[in-house]
Amino acid sequence: MRDLSVHKKLLLSHWMVILIPVMAVLILTGAALTVFLSVMGSGLRAALLEVTGDTVSNYQLELAFDSMSREISANPGWKEHPDFTGLSDALEKRGALVWVYSGEETLYLSEGGSPDEVRRIAERLGAKLTSPIFLRGDQGMVFHTTIEPPERETVSMTVVAPSLVLQGDEQNVLDFIKASMKVGAVVVVVVAVGVIAVTGILLSHKVSASILQPIRTLQEAASRICDGNLEDPVLVQSHDELGELCEDFEQMRLRLKESVEAQQALQEQRGEMIAGISHDLSTPLTAIKGYVSGLLDGVADTPEKRSHYLKTIYDTACGMEHMVDSLFLFTKLDLGRVPFDLQTVEAGRFLQDFVDETALRLKRDHMRIRLVNQAPPHLTVRIDLLQMGRVLQNLTENSVRYRRPGVAQGNITVTLSETVSGACCICFADDGMGVDSSEMEKIFGTFYRTDPARTNVSKGSGLGLSIARQILEHMGGEIHAQPSDEGGLCVTMTLPGAENRALEKDGRDEKNTDH
Repeated sequence: MRDLSVHKKLLLSHWMVILIPVMAVLILTGAALTVFLSVMGSGLRAALLEVTGDTVSNYQLELAFDSMSREISANPGWKEHPDFTGLSDALEKRGALVWVYSGEETLYLSEGGSPDEVRRIAERLGAKLTSPIFLRGDQGMVFHTTIEPPERETVSMTVVAPSLVLQGDEQNVLDFIKASMKVGAVVVVVVAVGVIAVTGILLSHKVSASILQPIRTLQEAASRICDGNLEDPVLVQSHDELGELCEDFEQMRLRLKESVEAQQALQEQRGEMIAGISHDLSTPLTAIKGYVSGLLDGVADTPEKRSHYLKTIYDTACGMEHMVDSLFLFTKLDLGRVPFDLQTVEAGRFLQDFVDETALRLKRDHMRIRLVNQAPPHLTVRIDLLQMGRVLQNLTENSVRYRRPGVAQGNITVTLSETVSGACCICFADDGMGVDSSEMEKIFGTFYRTDPARTNVSKGSGLGLSIARQILEHMGGEIHAQPSDEGGLCVTMTLPGAENRALEKDGRDEKNTDH
């Protein structure tokens, strides 16, 4: 029942409140009548013959004769059975003679009578006992029938009565019948009322419990959420409308919990960001103040020292400017305020142009970059050229910063391939210092650097890979890192192919059109 809808529960309860009492009254009435008739059947029929006086109807007589015939036919002990003895006594009190015989053998004969007397009365009334007959006139009554019990010889029953004289205390019998019927009616009414009351209470309790229990569950869950407890789940105990409401409430709790956890993580991230900004800006500012102080105090007393001081101040200011620009870009990406101009380009040609342009600059840093194109010809991808170039540039700078010390020349390998699903895969690998496997996911976090103490500002702002991830996600791609074959770091970027993007767009347009 708990899985029925609330509407069906209420409708079912209304119908059951009507049908169950009606069925209970009918069943109890039928049962009472059955018991009453089975216990008092013979006595009742006999009493009816006694209390109706001389106006006994033919139907009453036929009913009595038929009952006596059935007992003789079906019951081997019919002579002592109440349905036979009671009716025969009632008839005999009215002056009737009852004769039951089989051939020449008399099986039952009323006291004081004889077979010849029965035949004589029947002949006087004009009845022949050769065939079944029921004759009643002013001079008396004759009934004769032949009974064929199973696996027994044929039995005949004859009842004659020259008159139907009223005998016995008919008023006492009538009072007895009336009193019995009154008692039976009272019993039926009392039992019916009890059944109706118990049924109504149980049904009402069952239906109300199936409705109120989910409501109490929701109340308790709402109270826990108001107190800030988002850990305890909302139990779903049914599949009706209230059960669906509990499921929706549970989904709301889970989303609220995720939102709170995300908010807490964001607060922690912002705190780390502020601490990182403060540290990374204070270090170069301290350096600038120190060199300016040296200029003002005359420590740089030669043109060569002054030039060195001024160049150091300029380089430090440029580094701060780059850090501020990166922070500004990261903030705009985080707020979704950076416009993306997606264009369809050939992935191999775009990467080749980038490698050719970057190779000249990397010579000064003793780095070499090369492209390995394993993709089919004319593999196209939709990207923002400026932002994708920024991603590759950040990865290049990261490889330069973390070049393995003591190595004459570092190497960067850019590998282009196509995935099984038709996406564009770019692997940017170097042979630098690498990152521990436990920190692979952390490197994409805000202001994360492999230098925990953040003592070396020249290692960058810690925003490069965070910016790369946001740009890739805005273009529908993914980025992750793993160790490279040369022992350095390999950053893998996956972007959907231009054809896949077109199919996805067509699918979205069709869905919008259908709606």
